[in-house]
Amino acid sequence: MQADHPSRLIQVLQLLGLLCLLFWRWATPFWRFRDVNLGTFEQRSANYRHNRAQRAILPSYTLKWLGIAACMLILLQIYSGMLAQTMEGTPAYFCAALFCISSGIAFSFACVVIAILLACYFFFTHIKD
Repeated sequence: MQADHPSRLIQVLQLLGLLCLLFWRWATPFWRFRDVNLGTFEQRSANYRHNRAQRAILPSYTLKWLGIAACMLILLQIYSGMLAQTMEGTPAYFCAALFCISSGIAFSFACVVIAILLACYFFFTHIKD
């Protein structure tokens, strides 16, 4: 029974890594873009044209992050209400404060990602070769 434990743990970690990769690809479009700083001038131009062609996917990713930001803002309001109703110094207050702070940080992160996605979209839309 002990010999099966490490292999089961490895399988769980591999599955967790796969789920993280799937979430990363669902949440960010940057894995679809190419680095325009590598290669010859022709390769860099081709990579830039490829990136310009990929700009059509950016609005859908922006909408995903707008949804994530809206969910984080709603959670922030819920946890703020819980924080106002609980007594200071209790474990419930600590948990509500921790979740409230985490939601605020996640909301801020989502806003930064939205700004980056919009900047990339406008750059690729308005800057030609």
